[in-house]
Amino acid sequence: MKKGMVISSIAIIVIVAIIVVFNNSKSVDYINDNNFLYDIAIDYLREEYMAEDKEYNQKDNYHIFFDYEGFGITKEDNIKYAYMWILEESYYVEYDEVKLSSSSSMPYKIKFIDNVVVDFETSKDGTEYVSSIKGMFPDDIEDKVIEFSLSDAKIKKEVDDYYSDYE
Repeated sequence: MKKGMVISSIAIIVIVAIIVVFNNSKSVDYINDNNFLYDIAIDYLREEYMAEDKEYNQKDNYHIFFDYEGFGITKEDNIKYAYMWILEESYYVEYDEVKLSSSSSMPYKIKFIDNVVVDFETSKDGTEYVSSIKGMFPDDIEDKVIEFSLSDAKIKKEVDDYYSDYE
C-alpha cells in the first residue's frame, strides 16, 4: 500500500514538473509572410543612427551601411517582434580619404505595432550578454544567436562601390 502511494506521488510530481517546464518555455509560432519587417527595422535604425552620429553625419559623403540576418518574426496579439542580428558601419570622407565613423554588430529584438517600429532591444555586454539574449529571444533560436557571427564582407563591398571615386 505504501509502495503504491510513493509511486503515485512520484508520478504526480513528475507530471507537474513536465507541465511547469512546458509552460515556462518561450516556444513561439513564427509568421512567414512578414519578412518586409526586416527592411522596415533597418530603415528605422538608419534614422536612429543618423540622429545619434551628430559628430560625423554632417561630414562629406557620410553614409551608413547595414547587413542583417533575420532569425524569425513572431506575433502576440497586435504586436510583432522581429529577431535579428544587425551589422552597421558608417563612413565619411575627409581630405579625400574614406574614414570609419562607427561600427556595431549585435542582436536586436524589434517591436512593431501596425508594422511600425515602436521599440527595440539589444543585448547587454560582458557577463550579462548570454542571459540578456536568453531573455530577448525564443528558446529555439537563442543558442543560434549566442553563437552567431555576421561577416562584414557584404558591407565592405558596398563601401568600396559607394566610395569608388576615392580609391
